[in-house]
Amino acid sequence: MNQEGIKNHLDGVYAEVEEHLGIKLRGCFFAGGCIVSLVNDEEISDYDLWFEREIEVDRVLAFVKNPKRKSRFSVTIELASGKLVQLVKTRCLGSPEATVGTFDFQHTQAFYTRAGRLWCDEEFLKKKMLVYNQGNRDHLTNTMERMFKFVRRGYFVNKKTIVDFLLDAHEVSVEAIAEGRRIPGKTNNGEKENENSSSSSDGNSVSSRSTRRYGVQDFSHNHLRGGSR
Repeated sequence: MNQEGIKNHLDGVYAEVEEHLGIKLRGCFFAGGCIVSLVNDEEISDYDLWFEREIEVDRVLAFVKNPKRKSRFSVTIELASGKLVQLVKTRCLGSPEATVGTFDFQHTQAFYTRAGRLWCDEEFLKKKMLVYNQGNRDHLTNTMERMFKFVRRGYFVNKKTIVDFLLDAHEVSVEAIAEGRRIPGKTNNGEKENENSSSSSDGNSVSSRSTRRYGVQDFSHNHLRGGSR
């Protein structure tokens, strides 16, 4: 699907969400797998809707009735058309660039805002190359499971992705991986993060390497250069 098709499709989903909730959306964006699936003309399992600020999350969740499912990370609603939309409650980092910069694989770093701004590199997405974002040490077991999932979907994993993932895993204790704990590093403002702090459980901060690699100013990876905005 081309860019105009992606925009038209997601504008339609935004309209469905607004009709379902009975409110106008603002400060939010679709990101990740749904855009990848649209580019590659693949079936979409669900749509992840992210928010720039916690106040917008709270405003939207106040209008949710009879959710399809709930977790500590998201609330899923089912639209009249049968589409599933996950309202993500975590990582309200102020901008789509900052949020997708924390995603574990680079091909998922795509977004479309309610205001109509699309960011994706169609050429890169069509290559189905699985590139790991080194420094993303949150929930490494989940990342490995996702790696297997993408391989089953036909993605190619090169040696660098494997090495980068193993280097990150080497820095994390077996106990932390088993318990799914976040690993203390540095927050986005450069301050040292405490393992027991609130930021260690809500996913709003990333390690020092993540900050260097994932900051908005560093968002233009090679595969994103020339991507649409």
